[in-house]
Amino acid sequence: MQNWIDLLSQPTQEMLYQPLAVRVRIAQTDPAYIHDPVAVDLCLALKLPGRKNLKKVSDLENHRIAARAAHYDQLVRRHLQDRPDLVVINLGAALDTRFYRVDNGRLRWYDIDMPDVIHFRRQHLPAHERVTELGLSPFDPAWPHQIVYEDPGQLLFLAENLFAYHQESEIRRLLELLATAFPGSTLFCDIQSRRAKRGRPDHPFVFLLDRAEALKHLEYRLRVSQIWPVGSLFAEKQPALVRLRNRWPAVRKTNQIITLQFNEPPRRA
Repeated sequence: MQNWIDLLSQPTQEMLYQPLAVRVRIAQTDPAYIHDPVAVDLCLALKLPGRKNLKKVSDLENHRIAARAAHYDQLVRRHLQDRPDLVVINLGAALDTRFYRVDNGRLRWYDIDMPDVIHFRRQHLPAHERVTELGLSPFDPAWPHQIVYEDPGQLLFLAENLFAYHQESEIRRLLELLATAFPGSTLFCDIQSRRAKRGRPDHPFVFLLDRAEALKHLEYRLRVSQIWPVGSLFAEKQPALVRLRNRWPAVRKTNQIITLQFNEPPRRA
């Protein structure tokens, strides 16, 4: 039987497979940067290295994917130091394997994505008692009711490589959903600038934003508290030409990781 992913468009396959392929390459060549044995096993099971329908991405794009993944890992680990009982909600999980990289033995984790993606994950990734897979769109208002936690301070939301592939109206709906259902929570997400699509008219990016602060116009109950240009991360891991290109701010800020804080509900007098 043909794999359902083989039926997807090539840009969509790239969205699912390329972050995995980059992590695997780094895990095999520089495990101190990204140690990801689960991704390596998944890659071998899927025979990913031999897939002819994956385009070769540039060194610059490889760095962005790897640095973004490694920085999200760092952010989760920092939060785990303060809250060992953290509850992470991974929005648009795709083929992410972050739980297995950062697990401290107490972490609880939710992976949320479309039913076909979650079915695929259940087939090919190790099951774990502290991982819950929800086959729902991240924009579906039903999933917040399925998140179990004891204290709002436990909650951390991730939306890695999600926003750029969806319409502004969907991003607005997601931010409104988080602000309403989880006031006081934190979301780590990232945006792509208009430069990301330059010279790549077939790329599926649809939500492009040059300034992270513009997200405040989509949802009034949030604030942008931190911004990291991905091109400035892990400079010691960048090839010389990539490091040279990232000296230009427009290139360095093509992909930016952002911390969004949702306002606490007003206290009653």
